[in-house]
Amino acid sequence: VSRAMASRASVDRVVARARLALERCELAVPIHFDACARAALADPSRWVVADDVDASRAHPLVVPLARAATTTDDARRRAEETMATLREDVATRQYFVTGELTEAIFARDCRFVDPTTDVRGLERYLRAVRALFDERRSSVRLIGDLRLVDATTIEGDYRAEGYLKLPWNPRVPPYEGHITWKLRPNDGSADAGLIVEQRQTWSISGGEALRETFTPGR
Repeated sequence: VSRAMASRASVDRVVARARLALERCELAVPIHFDACARAALADPSRWVVADDVDASRAHPLVVPLARAATTTDDARRRAEETMATLREDVATRQYFVTGELTEAIFARDCRFVDPTTDVRGLERYLRAVRALFDERRSSVRLIGDLRLVDATTIEGDYRAEGYLKLPWNPRVPPYEGHITWKLRPNDGSADAGLIVEQRQTWSISGGEALRETFTPGR
């Protein structure tokens, strides 16, 4: 445990860290926050700034902010791990056309939305993908890398094409798509940190996509 020295510089550092913790949690920083925080921390012997916080001695302002910062860091770290898994699932496992993905990163009741469908439930989505696409003749390629927008949002762009498993052998010409994955915040629920929504937009309209479905391929 590292205890802050009784000095204005030490107080300023703690106030700065408290402000940063609020901002990282996307909370509005109150007016006169710095002045109020300095007044609250006037007795440095009552607070500590460390990973191992003794709640019986730490000032009530510092403890929750320290924990909030840790929670935010954990959420972002988990989102980065999820993004790495998605990168592999899209680029290598081609899950948009194969249905092969890492199920552990999705909530069971995840919602999947694109210009032609709106499906609730991971198993329903996977059954639909596996029944629809001829994975041997279909492909997906990432355009650039995936991007972590914040601790609950990942997005990316891709290019896809292929054939559908229908008697008339329809071909899906190359098109580009934008995809956004939304993660549940760390709210203490069983699905915290899991993907709860996958939403896609395409360079073609839903009507065009449906017309292609009924156009025989070669």
